[in-house]
Amino acid sequence: MIVTLDNGHLAIDGGYWNANGFAVAIVAVFNEGGIDWAAYIGATPDFGPARVEGSVGIFDQESCWGHWSKEDTMRWVARHGCKLSKKTALHFFEGLIVGDKKLEEMEYRP
Repeated sequence: MIVTLDNGHLAIDGGYWNANGFAVAIVAVFNEGGIDWAAYIGATPDFGPARVEGSVGIFDQESCWGHWSKEDTMRWVARHGCKLSKKTALHFFEGLIVGDKKLEEMEYRP
């Protein structure tokens, strides 16, 4: 799955699991033009905001007890997740080609 972030970057799903009331995701984030990338891991609680409107983190307090969608979790992790090392990131995105470049050949965001 691919989602567009509010800053125009793209996030690609590298893994998504539900575990004990949390949605866990690993995402690769590419800037516009695919110049560089980075991967992140993180989780959202099952009882989190029903929808994340536009920028992640702006919540409607009235609907705060819904469920996070997979897309919402990916956006949250792309913005607030823990950055993976390039070696670990390549494990989850092995063989991915962006445009005409193999991921291994692309700059990994410092």
